[in-house]
This record gives sequence, C-alpha cells and structure tokens, in this order.
Amino acid sequence: LYCWWRAGTPLAFVKAETFWANAHFVFFLAPIASLARLTTGLHAFTKGADVLTGCAMVFIFLGIAVLWRTRHEGLRLPLAWWVFTVGSVLGAMSPYWTMSTLRYSMVIVPFFAAFAWKLRPSWMGPLVGMMATMQGALAVLVFVGAAHPHGSGIFP
Repeated sequence: LYCWWRAGTPLAFVKAETFWANAHFVFFLAPIASLARLTTGLHAFTKGADVLTGCAMVFIFLGIAVLWRTRHEGLRLPLAWWVFTVGSVLGAMSPYWTMSTLRYSMVIVPFFAAFAWKLRPSWMGPLVGMMATMQGALAVLVFVGAAHPHGSGIFP
C-alpha cells in the first residue's frame, strides 16, 4: 500500500531492484536453485553463497517442523507468531542474491523460541559455546575474505 501511495504502483520495489545491479524479484527460485546446485557434488560446496543458503534452508525447514510439533504437543502459539513466521519465511526465500537468504532467515524469532523450548537445559552451555565458536570462525572468514577476496572459500 505504501508503494502504491508513494510511487503510484504496488510493485514499485520490483522497479527499484533493477537499479541495484539489475537484480529482480525471482519469486522464490534463487534459494531453491542454490540448494539444487549443492546436490550436484562436493565441488558445489566451494561457493560460499550456496553453502550459506543451504544452511538457511535447513534452519527454515527444521524451524517449521519444530513449530508444527509444538502445536501438536499442546503448546498453543499465538496467531501473530504464525503470521510473522510465514511472512519471514517468504521474505527469506525471496532475495535475488542467494547470499542474503541466511541473513533474512536469522530474524525468524519464533524458530529460536521453538528450538529453545525443545532444548534440554544440560545442552545450553555446549550449544552457546559451539555457536560462539562458529560465529567467531565465520567472522574471521568474512574479514579475511573482505581483505583478500580470493583467500577465503566461503566468502560470497
């Protein structure tokens, strides 16, 4: 509605994307194509954007499964959580550049709540340590890749 009011068309964002390196809305095909490329063999895992998109797709799938299971185990989630989740998943699946899929999927808060609900208290320390280590390793890869683009295999 805002695009329609300000630009005269409800699809103004599609026109604006053409000015961003000729990107365009691909109707949820980029993440699926990226995941399909990962199934072609081990050499596909050298492209960082496809690997990160694959991780995002696994996170989204597991998150939906855990949320669905919470519903069947008697924990009623507010309708707003489901609406936010569906909108966030659609947003995460919509970018033209596949390297954005993981970034968009990390804001799907109901997934984190559902994972935390199923997490055993004894797993909390090791999980936080593992996530902190992975975050640090990813930061090192991104910083090395930014300084030396050909030095890091995961840099998109």
